[in-house]
Amino acid sequence: MYTLTWRDAEQKYVTVSNQVETFFTDLQRGKLPVKTGTKIAFRAGQKEFATSVMDALQNKKILLVEAGVGIGKSFGYLIPLTYTEKGVDKFNKIVISTSSTALGEQLISDVNKVCDLLGIPLQAEIYKGINNYACLKNVNLAIESSQAKNDERSLKILQAIKKQIVTSKSCDKNDFPTIPNVLWKRICVKGGCAQCSYSQSCAFQQKQKNEGNSHIIITNHTQLANMLKTKNDMITSANAVIIDEAHKLEEEVRLSFEETLNIKDVINKLNQIQERLEDATNYDTFYITSEYTEMIGKTITAIVEFIKALRSNANAIYSRSNEKTADIKTAPRLNINIDSVQVNSRLNFLIKAIIPFNKIFKDDIPIPGLKKDVDYIKRCISILYDMSKGSESKNIYWVKYIDDFNIAITFTKKDLSKELGVLFTENRPVILTSGTLATNKTYDRLESSLNLDKRDDVITHSPIASPFDYENNAIFYYDTSVTNPKDKDHTAYITDLAIRIKELIEITNGKALILFTSKSDMQAVYKLVSNMGLKQKLILQGEDNASVKAEFEQET
Repeated sequence: MYTLTWRDAEQKYVTVSNQVETFFTDLQRGKLPVKTGTKIAFRAGQKEFATSVMDALQNKKILLVEAGVGIGKSFGYLIPLTYTEKGVDKFNKIVISTSSTALGEQLISDVNKVCDLLGIPLQAEIYKGINNYACLKNVNLAIESSQAKNDERSLKILQAIKKQIVTSKSCDKNDFPTIPNVLWKRICVKGGCAQCSYSQSCAFQQKQKNEGNSHIIITNHTQLANMLKTKNDMITSANAVIIDEAHKLEEEVRLSFEETLNIKDVINKLNQIQERLEDATNYDTFYITSEYTEMIGKTITAIVEFIKALRSNANAIYSRSNEKTADIKTAPRLNINIDSVQVNSRLNFLIKAIIPFNKIFKDDIPIPGLKKDVDYIKRCISILYDMSKGSESKNIYWVKYIDDFNIAITFTKKDLSKELGVLFTENRPVILTSGTLATNKTYDRLESSLNLDKRDDVITHSPIASPFDYENNAIFYYDTSVTNPKDKDHTAYITDLAIRIKELIEITNGKALILFTSKSDMQAVYKLVSNMGLKQKLILQGEDNASVKAEFEQET
């Protein structure tokens, strides 16, 4: 008689899979594995979601699964993860990434609830950026500054913070929930810690030494992208990775590889090179030729014209797609049309003007500091050349206004396959989930953007619909009578909006969340609606900064 045998690890995964199945079966019957203070209701969609996650964990696959609002995604993946961490040897490090630190904080709470629910104790920690921690050196500098300025209010807050850091070794921003943001920016960690005189007693550095030792590491997409960039051990050694809010992953990874080229820096660097050559002790006229001097002149002229073309092009695109009141100088990114006749001709003119630089400096010249400057210009030339390729370029390009006469070119890679390869290593389960992951009920676009479309270890689960009955409990209302936000009379738009919002608040008896894409519009509408005699309380996001500061001072 033939007996089917399993390797030990495979059998343990089967056992865990059965545990997950049993948990949801018992939950549906009103039973829980242990007595717990955590309440949870059975949801068919959550069971379906958890089962697909367990399948990916067991078979070490990359899973793409959309789960609608109300499914309970976090419990859906934490339950199979917790059982697997407990039941499978060498499965002891899980990285979970979501779109923000605030969601990460919520996940810590969810981990604790699941551990309580299953009777399995696990350690979880949040891995955040350095700006989320207080620097003792910066606190001392801020105290000295406040003393010099006789700023008693800030001094009282800073002294209380220092006492807490020194006595309890707590330096997380969450330990100081009421500190004003403007003051936090002065005292948070900004880097350069290795050379700091406080390094031996620094609470932040002590925390860093102990980071990554928990069973579950929770981070945000920005930090995950930095992990991928630096090949951080926390991500390379993880046994499983969960990407929650995965529809935002690609953008964050691209942002982490973003670079900036200040166009006028090219002019400054060219002049600096000439000065280095002229000041060198072994100066020889051979190095400064009429060809080089002529090249600098042509390049400066070409740069000025290129800046004008980029600004004109970006301004035209921006004015067509944004409110007329929006200031182009405040935009973090401005789209450009590389194929524009004006931009393309000016760019090619610039490349033609500066390309002789490569010939002039084809060999290294033994002058201190020169090679670094020369390499910078050569790098700029390669960027400009790639930019001129338009749709065939290796990078994506934008521009940003710096001042009235200058712009910066920002760019990032199109192909992230090498960078994402650190995440999607072979034989490691990766779960990508979100409430809005699919496009037309398929994951084709996501697979293509993340370079997963040619892999055979990717599994997809059809979108799991939200249990909420939107069809019978929600309506979509679109008001065509409100003044267009792009209208010249923007005040009329704000007034119309305020009137309509007041009416909707009264209809819903205050059950309203009002979202804006413009902070200035939000503040203007808030001011108008506040003076319309509403019975309901109206709260503006961020309006409590002054009271928070006063509260902190009172506590300290």
